[in-house]
Amino acid sequence: MSFGMITSSDLKRIWRIVAAIVVCQLLGSAIGLVIAPHHSAFSNMWLGGAIASPIGFVLGLGWQLLDLERRGKTPVPTTGFLGILAIGVAASACFGVLPHMQAEMQYLQALKTLDGS
Repeated sequence: MSFGMITSSDLKRIWRIVAAIVVCQLLGSAIGLVIAPHHSAFSNMWLGGAIASPIGFVLGLGWQLLDLERRGKTPVPTTGFLGILAIGVAASACFGVLPHMQAEMQYLQALKTLDGS
């Protein structure tokens, strides 16, 4: 990390963390599609992927730290930034987007009951 910028060499050194986050986001997106709390497939996928991000970070960090050679070469600022980003995206999904999606679906259900009357 030079001058506050994350470089490709920083990400190459923590490829295990990045790979675990991406895999967990893909799995979370698939689970979001299956659970489908919203009528929009994209919203369901985004929500699932966002909530899975911290899980991927923790799994990737554990995987990264298992290798003793990589332990000393892991860039702490970049790793910390990824962790904060994963937590922030998940918090945004859980406390911002999810309640909005639930309220929208309640409004749609109310409209359906009016239409059926």
